[in-house]
Parts: sequence; C-alpha cells; structure tokens
Amino acid sequence: MARLSVAASVPQAFPPVQLASLIENAPPGMHFILDANMFIGNTSTVIWEALSHRQIAVTPLVYNELSSWLRAPQHNHAAHERFRRGPQGGGVHPAQLLDFRHREPEVQRAIAYYVKLLGARKQLFNIVTPFVWEAIGREPTPRDLESFVKRHFGERGYQLAKKGEQAADAPEFFSDEELVVMAFVCAIGFVDQVTILTRDPDVHDQFFKMHWLLSMHYYGMLAAGLFAEDPASFYTRPMPDDPRIDAAFVSSDSFLVGREKPLGTALLPDSFRQTLVYCWLLSGPDDNQKVCQSVCALETGMKDLLFVKGGTGGLSTDRLDGLNYYVDLTPLWPSDGWGAVARDRRLSAPFAGIPFFDAQLLLYAREWLGSVSWAEDSREVDGPTGCR
Repeated sequence: MARLSVAASVPQAFPPVQLASLIENAPPGMHFILDANMFIGNTSTVIWEALSHRQIAVTPLVYNELSSWLRAPQHNHAAHERFRRGPQGGGVHPAQLLDFRHREPEVQRAIAYYVKLLGARKQLFNIVTPFVWEAIGREPTPRDLESFVKRHFGERGYQLAKKGEQAADAPEFFSDEELVVMAFVCAIGFVDQVTILTRDPDVHDQFFKMHWLLSMHYYGMLAAGLFAEDPASFYTRPMPDDPRIDAAFVSSDSFLVGREKPLGTALLPDSFRQTLVYCWLLSGPDDNQKVCQSVCALETGMKDLLFVKGGTGGLSTDRLDGLNYYVDLTPLWPSDGWGAVARDRRLSAPFAGIPFFDAQLLLYAREWLGSVSWAEDSREVDGPTGCR
C-alpha cells in the first residue's frame, strides 16, 4: 500500500464460510480485536471456529459490555463455553484482554487523549450549543441543535451525536473509541497487523477518523523536527487578524510558516516499516451476510508520536518550547498551503485539554467553511460512502 493511505471496499456478499476461510488464511502474526456485538449478536459457528485458532483480543470497555453475555449468553453458546472454561479447562484461545497499564505512562496518556478526542464526536450537541446560542440569540431547543448539526456535519454526525446523547450515562460510553484507538496503538508499536471485527458502523466511521488524526499529527511532528533543526529554511509571516484564528491560537505567540520545498508526503522518512490495521464491518444474517473490508497503512515511526502526545498533553511536537506545529490550517481557515507554529487554546470541560484546532480536525468546522476540501485528499477518508 502507498504510505499512510487508506482503502475500502463496498459491502460485498460474504457467506460465513468464506469469512472463516479469510480468517484462517490471514498472516500468522495477525491479531483480531473483537467488538462486543461479535459476542452478543448471532455470529456463525464457522466464524468462531476459525477465530478459535487465531490470536484474538478485547479491550477493557468491550469486556465490560460482555458481562451479561458471560453470565447468560443468548447466542454463540459454543464460543461462550470455550471462553468460560479458559485454556486450563480445555478452552481454545480465549480472548486476551488488551491492557496497556504496564506500558509507558506516555503511551497510556496518548491512548486516553485519542479516546477523549474521538469521543468528542458523540458529544457534538454539547460542543455546538454555545455556537447556536450565539447565532440565534437564545437557548437552543433540541430541534435547533438537530438542524444545526445536520446542516454542518451531515446525517452521520447527527447520528453519532444522538447516539452519544442517549448513552451519555453509560459506563462504556467510550467503548467504540477505545476499541479503535487500542487497535491502532497495537499496530503502530506492538504487532505487525491488526483486524477489527465489528457489526457497528460507528466503529467503522471512527476507524477512518483515527487514521486521519494520526496522519495529520504525524506530519506535524515531522515538520516540527525540520523547523527546529533549520528554521531559516522556512518562510514566516504573522498570523492573520481573524476571529477564527484567535479562537484556536494565542496569536501573539503564533505565526504562519511556509517552505519552498513541498511538505506533505515529502516529510516522511526514507527508512520506514509499514504496518496495517484493518476493519471488517459485518452486516446481515448468515444467509445474506455482507462484509465491508477497509485498511489503513501506518508506520512504526508513529510510535514516537504517541510518546510526544502523552508527554506534552496533546501536542504533536516537544521541540518548540510548548508550541504546536500544524502542516495545514484548511479545516479552520483557507491558508493557501501555509502551516502554523502556534500556541494552542484548549477546550474547557468536558473536553478539557483538547486543543481547539484538534477539535476542528475532528469536526471539520463546517459552520465556518461550508465544505472541506480535505475530503478529496487520499489521506482523509471519512468512511467510504458504499459502507454506510
């Protein structure tokens, strides 16, 4: 695959026996990370048989969601018996609980950061409420918020926000986000290839969003390294006088940066090791099962980004004395190819610690731009339309 690229298929007919064959013939080092719906929903026994001979895992919040299934399963009884017995009781390869608590503190904090950042999409009503209030001059009604979110963030954005509002008090509120983030972290730093198995389109959606965020932050880290080593090779100019810029950055401590030599993929190191993370989205009953297969290309050099994120509280670099580096400001402001070295303003509770601009990368700031050109870039695919 091309570096940091993504690929996806439209949903295709995939009988359980065909999917089982795909699982069985996956590379030996492949790790399968399962969503709760694979256990709780009705998953074919041939798929479970194939998985029983592979390395499979669940995340902590997914494990919590499985409590009722572990007590009294309605489906997948044979799989339940294997997991209940465990290897000492003759069970075959019970799911391993992904646990990063023994990993470096920076990695743990990076995981927490990305889970919270991705989770902000499900708290969209809370984020946009002050914007709507200011625009209409009164406290917005639920209909006002629905109209605003659908207009600026589309039906998918609205459905994520609605799902988040309905599950706001659920202890596993960030289960989807933890599943995706931990899968990416595993692929970057600990195993060669990872596949997420899910029946939830929201997980599939967050899968692409995570790749987009990681890629943009990785480019920022690499560009910041170049700037720190040779600032004279960059052009600089003051930040524009614009309320959108002032909302995201402390303008007096920030400036635009440009360079004759294009950045983008030219930033990527010549020496690299690619790793892949897949997401297989299942839909339909056994006699009409479909699978949408998606894959994101990552690089093990991104592990450095995890340490930077965890060590700085969310910055993409630790080389600019507390300033951040953004290779492009397009989601916030039409910057004509200019990047920025900037001091971030951060969101308040419940999103405390998230840089304002990261929220714009997450949410596209459509209330300001109307449309986002990044959607046409191969590095940013917010879920292939054929898979929704």
